[in-house]
Amino acid sequence: MDALEAKVLWDAIRAKQDEMDQKLAGLFNHTPEELEELFRERARLLAARPEEPAREGRPHLVCAIGQEYYGVPIAQVEKILVPERYPGIPLAIPGLKGMLNYQNEIIPVASLRGMLGLEDPDAGRRVVVVLSAEGARFGCEMDRVVELANIQDDILAAGRKHPVVAHLAPYGALILGVIDATALYHSLVDASKEG
Repeated sequence: MDALEAKVLWDAIRAKQDEMDQKLAGLFNHTPEELEELFRERARLLAARPEEPAREGRPHLVCAIGQEYYGVPIAQVEKILVPERYPGIPLAIPGLKGMLNYQNEIIPVASLRGMLGLEDPDAGRRVVVVLSAEGARFGCEMDRVVELANIQDDILAAGRKHPVVAHLAPYGALILGVIDATALYHSLVDASKEG
């Protein structure tokens, strides 16, 4: 590189540096009023409540019993069955609908309808949702499966309508009872000890 090319290169570098110096100097040439307005805007932005990210909620299997809706956390659901029939048990404890052969294991089937004191019109075929709690499997009879829906924990209303209903939650324009599978299991076990 000859001396002329080196001078041109240094001239371009100096010109770029002067341009950057002017831009930087412009950033600090504010009147006191402009600075005050900048600080007010900064304070407003810092004081503003940050937008919360949308919450997905936890997935629940939504089922219907008559005109009422109940959800079960999907983590507790093993399978949904539509059995032809399953034998009832004579003189069974309240809430026990019958027994079902599931994967070569005889499991009890709870009647949530019976436990909640709802009428049983015996209106056709129903579904059995196989649940697991504390290492045990059992079925829970429902009229039908509606959908898989996300229920946000922070909008669940505390308070129990029944020992097996852990929470009440908005479900569209309706109220959804969230089933506590562990409490349902204990309700069956406790009732069998008493009976």
